[in-house]
Order: sequence, then structure tokens, then C-alpha cells
Amino acid sequence: MGTFPANGYGLFDMEGNVWEWTESSWQDHPGVHCCCSGSEAGGDLKIIKGGSHLCSPQYCLRFRPAARSPQEASESTSHLGFRCISRNC
Repeated sequence: MGTFPANGYGLFDMEGNVWEWTESSWQDHPGVHCCCSGSEAGGDLKIIKGGSHLCSPQYCLRFRPAARSPQEASESTSHLGFRCISRNC
């Protein structure tokens, strides 16, 4: 941690070498109201965010924290992980 300076929000190293799992189910159009529960709306597809440096430039030109993609919840790869956070409230 702390490889690069913190961004404007005080967060370090937001661009890593892995895609990161999120808790959210995949939807083609985020922000559109859905009457279904998350599991019904997204099924087994979860959102992964970020980008892996293993992606070829032609495939993954968006190495940034906001990049998002669907991923089967039952699958894993060597460039897919998760981020632990601590909230000091």
C-alpha cells in the first residue's frame, strides 16, 4: 500500500493489478430502477471493477477504478481479487 500518492479522496493505489469483485449483481444499465431483487436481476453475474494489467491493450484500454464488467460468481482467475476497506467512523 502507498505505492503512489493518495488521490483527492485520500485513497491509495486504486488502480491495481487485478479486477476486484464487488457485492453488486450485474445490470446492463446501472442506475435504472429495477423491481427485482439483486439475485433475480443479475443472477450469478457479479460486477468486477478496475482492470488487470494482464489485459491486452486492444481489450482493456480503461485501466481505471470506474471500469466495470460482468463476471460469473462461480468463476475465478489469477487476476481477479477483492479489496478490504476499514471505515473509521
